[in-house]
Amino acid sequence: MRKVFLAACLMVSTFYVTAQKIEGEFGPLAAVDVKSETFMFGGSLSLKAKLKGGESIGAGVSGFYQPKAETLMLPVYADLRIPFATNVELVLQPGYTIYENSLVMTGVVAETKGSFYAGGGITGYSPMKNGNRFFFQTKYNYFSFKSTVTNRINNRDYVTKTDGHAHVISLGLGVTFGNK
Repeated sequence: MRKVFLAACLMVSTFYVTAQKIEGEFGPLAAVDVKSETFMFGGSLSLKAKLKGGESIGAGVSGFYQPKAETLMLPVYADLRIPFATNVELVLQPGYTIYENSLVMTGVVAETKGSFYAGGGITGYSPMKNGNRFFFQTKYNYFSFKSTVTNRINNRDYVTKTDGHAHVISLGLGVTFGNK
């Protein structure tokens, strides 16, 4: 998975060389896990290269903090944008989630690590007087996890490996800069 991510980073960097302009985005976000109804908050930061047709490609990172579980998920992704109306873009974000959580109880050790991430949604923009833009984004986020549970019974380890996932709807807003 890391080789695929590194290859994607190299491909993204070639687009920066041929870009018409470079722009960045940052802002806060609020999110809800659809299954567990857990509230999350955080922020996002991305850097994109605008291409001749109006599309953009770049890289980004978001942070999703779950206060109830006191955990942080950090998806790192390629940021692909395709315009389909005036000041509206389709957002596609394949990547990897940096996440690690462990629980230790008598005789049991449970570890969960991040895996594949995918985000998709719509971003709307509103121009500002200084040439930058406000943005509002609504997005579906898919988080994949790999878990290992080790049960020690009578000095023997029994290991169970499972894959899990989370479906999260997020709303973000912020500023796009470098659009001048």
